[in-house]
Amino acid sequence: MSEFNACGESIPWISPRDWLKFIVDRGLWHRLAGLSDADRHLSPMVWKQFWDHYKTLNPDFSLFSMENVDYGNMAALFVHGDEGRMLKKSGIMITALQSALGFGFDTKRMKRDRNGLFVLRVNYVGHTYTTRMVTSAIPKHLYESKPEVFYEAMDVLSQELQDLLLVGVFDPVTKQHYKACVIGTKGDWPYLAKVAKFTRTFQSGAKKGGTKRHGNGKPTGGICHLCLAGQDEFPYEEIATQSPRWLRTVGVSMPWHEPPAFIERLCHDQADPASFFHGDPWHGFHLGIGKAFVASTVHLCLQVIPARTLELKWPWLSEHYKKFCREKKLQPHITKITPNLMSYNDKTGVKGCWSKGALTSNFMRWLPCLLRDLPADNDGVLENCYDAATKMNSLFGYLFNSPLFLNRDESLYIAHLGFSFLKSYSELARYCFDAKRGWLYPLFPKLHSLHHMIIKLHADAKSCGMSMSPLATACQQDEDCVGRLARVSRRVSPRLTMLRTLQRYLIGAYDVWTKAGLIHPL
Repeated sequence: MSEFNACGESIPWISPRDWLKFIVDRGLWHRLAGLSDADRHLSPMVWKQFWDHYKTLNPDFSLFSMENVDYGNMAALFVHGDEGRMLKKSGIMITALQSALGFGFDTKRMKRDRNGLFVLRVNYVGHTYTTRMVTSAIPKHLYESKPEVFYEAMDVLSQELQDLLLVGVFDPVTKQHYKACVIGTKGDWPYLAKVAKFTRTFQSGAKKGGTKRHGNGKPTGGICHLCLAGQDEFPYEEIATQSPRWLRTVGVSMPWHEPPAFIERLCHDQADPASFFHGDPWHGFHLGIGKAFVASTVHLCLQVIPARTLELKWPWLSEHYKKFCREKKLQPHITKITPNLMSYNDKTGVKGCWSKGALTSNFMRWLPCLLRDLPADNDGVLENCYDAATKMNSLFGYLFNSPLFLNRDESLYIAHLGFSFLKSYSELARYCFDAKRGWLYPLFPKLHSLHHMIIKLHADAKSCGMSMSPLATACQQDEDCVGRLARVSRRVSPRLTMLRTLQRYLIGAYDVWTKAGLIHPL
């Protein structure tokens, strides 16, 4: 651990250089490539393969214009940040690094594809203390009263990461220089908006028709940092097409008044710098779109549920759901389905009143079973709900069994499923609006984020013959790490929150690394 100064505040942290040096000194460099000890000699080949694929998809990434780059000893990293909950519901900003490569979704050994190359995998398997490298934990009261504390901390982090790219760490045993290049920052929308000082965010969306405007009457600029969606001529609600009007505005206008520290110092796509900041498809669906879809569909189901009164229909749904969970051996996460849970009578927009992504996953798997057991409605709308639910379940089911890079056919298949879901969602929203039930299937900004993801998959497949799995930038594993640090922060002295939280984190990480066989007890 070390310290740096930000606006007169002493901030303890674990620098990226110290993390990388520890990994190199312990002979664990191959772990960043998702390799076991037996396959450690394959690390240079794996990283060269990664950068070859990444260059195909991102030819304008500035790393590829640098000279004398040893891609075999260059790791690819993501920066992740999120706010955990401290005492009295205050926040603590956790920042961590992670490798772009990992051990996939299970513990099986690496497999080869048809061309004999190793299949590169996402960074999911393993305790998050072994796959995520926490650098700092800053309480909200510090950067809320002094916003520059956070930005100076990010500036120091970007300097350190730039040094890892240009200088790296020397291993006296192997006589090799090991370096690392950050390929993106990921997190939920509030974090991305904060770290990059976006002028276009989801908070800029108009609550009613038209574009949200400043006090001087000028438009705020839209709801998306990647394009101008949300302005009058580029509606973000246009989701039922592969060529929305906002598509031609991608990368034409930067979403900040001045470049953030990460863009100034780190490698990024020269043609589209804003693409350095990646949204979280897991947050977007399981804690957003999926909740609204489930709750709205349940509302439509109420008219055909075989129970005499509305009061009896909710217990009927509860029993059906619990029976489904028993048959599929799933944890229900709830004891019953209630009107409040499904936002019943909420005319501001039905979005579901739960905060657990796993519950959304359960509900999405349950919906097709529910819709099969119910009689058809007069307008055939429930059939459209069934089709949309099965398509989205297939999309995530396929992704959670896929490698880091998808081939052309895989990418086009996933894009097809995504486009089908968005088309069905748009049709359902239109149907409910015409039926004077416009609060169902709300068209909110997270749908636009999903639309971006699907269009990119389709475009990369067509132009490059491959794509990168959207789950590479999903944050459910990172949420686990943030939750653990936040829990620790609630058990230390409020006067020494940063120091004690990191100290206890290191003690916990030592235990986890030891049990995993990565390091030996002292």
